[in-house]
Amino acid sequence: MQICPSILEKTTNDYFSVIKKLSSYFNYFQLDFTDGEYVDNKTADIDEFLNELTNYQEINNFYFDFHLMLKNYKDVIEKLKKLVINKKIKVNHVLIHFDLSPKNSLFSDVSIPFTIGITLNPDDKVNDLAQKYNINKIKAVQIMSVYPGFQGNSFLPKMIKKIEQLRIIGYKSKIFLDGGVNDQSISFIKSQKFLPDVICPGGYLTKSPVEEILKRIHLLNS
Repeated sequence: MQICPSILEKTTNDYFSVIKKLSSYFNYFQLDFTDGEYVDNKTADIDEFLNELTNYQEINNFYFDFHLMLKNYKDVIEKLKKLVINKKIKVNHVLIHFDLSPKNSLFSDVSIPFTIGITLNPDDKVNDLAQKYNINKIKAVQIMSVYPGFQGNSFLPKMIKKIEQLRIIGYKSKIFLDGGVNDQSISFIKSQKFLPDVICPGGYLTKSPVEEILKRIHLLNS
């Protein structure tokens, strides 16, 4: 399983501080943004962040996923498209929530230079996803193992079953697990028959004291 730290912060400067803190160990990050509408919590403004991001000196050293807990995700996708096309930033995936009902065409739009994936909240069902979309056209599914919006919410072990459900119905692309991934939950995650391709620890790494980071990474990998 690949580790991709999940960063959710209140200010643009805090995002950059966490990236810098973890940059000795990772060059791939998931950046979480909320609008205070889709979920109660509100992060730094994504427009402000993107404006500052292009001035970040080491930007070309990193790859990013964007987890958009935003009602107005379409405008953000357009801005990210321009940044990627103009080689201002490297983006692997942009993840949109299932209950926001993104159009089928979004997942096969060849003008988008990164993968559009979908995020399942704890109350979302795999069968509903498969009925609404051709899952073979969705190249990334993120399973929330907490209720979204805040880091530190309780890990929900029953959500891991969705990985098995996806594989059984023939889903072959990348599966992310986001929420509550830490030293307490990792053994349960690894004990399952079907594992996620990517785990996205949040506060376990982003809020870690600097001297503890390497130890925590080893615990996730052991």
